[in-house]
Amino acid sequence: MRIIHHERGRDPLYNIWNSSEECMIIYFYSGGGNVVFQNKIYPIKRGGLCFIRAGKQHYTLPDKPEIYDRSKIFVSEKKLNDILNLAYGDDVLNSLFRSNSVIYAQIPESDHSDVEKIYEKALDALDEKCDETVFTCCFFQLLIYLRDYSSGHITNRNDSLTRTIDFINRSYAFPITLDDVSAGVHMSKYYLCRRFKEALGVTIMEYLLKTRIAAAKNFLASDRISISEIAEKCGFSSTSYFSQIFKKSTGFTPIRYRNRFGENENS
Repeated sequence: MRIIHHERGRDPLYNIWNSSEECMIIYFYSGGGNVVFQNKIYPIKRGGLCFIRAGKQHYTLPDKPEIYDRSKIFVSEKKLNDILNLAYGDDVLNSLFRSNSVIYAQIPESDHSDVEKIYEKALDALDEKCDETVFTCCFFQLLIYLRDYSSGHITNRNDSLTRTIDFINRSYAFPITLDDVSAGVHMSKYYLCRRFKEALGVTIMEYLLKTRIAAAKNFLASDRISISEIAEKCGFSSTSYFSQIFKKSTGFTPIRYRNRFGENENS
């Protein structure tokens, strides 16, 4: 298990969560902005909890990155299953966490203090005392809060932003343009571009490019297919263009990224 505590600012990588082995819970100490997960958009609000399963990706878009404050606890899938097994009589809890990739809960303000104490106690158990029993109890309590206050995303599949994100996530491997996106979601290109940028802080084409880079990271970290195949699968027109854009976006060439972060290299 590992933790990242009180990291401030935007997550350092677009769609940062690429691990195939660890789940996480995010606790938001500050509010403002959105968390994008696949075709769903969740609000960043103080006191919010968000569970994201291993192997899934998310993109945080805080309104004020300079004061954005959130903390993450990471646990392995095995550890999560061990904790859920302790709740063998709680069918709702088990069903919720075994069948969902993301769970978002907005904790009532009256419970903020209690949740923060539990969260801090979980961090202390790992950070200082390495007391796994205390950590397990605290993590289980956080799962209970997520169960009790879990809510849907703030948009629905008919919303233009949701449909746009969904369209890009399904189509990034193809050579799509702004006209293709607007036609795919049946919206005026100019209206859609303005609304998308206002809501998410990035343009549609920036989101498309970053989605392609995120997909490439997944392939590089987990698969042994060639760089040229990855470029094609991620919608880049050529291997050289892919390598150029990838290095500009991440600071690594595709080969260096694979050598550093690839599962086979790190196993």
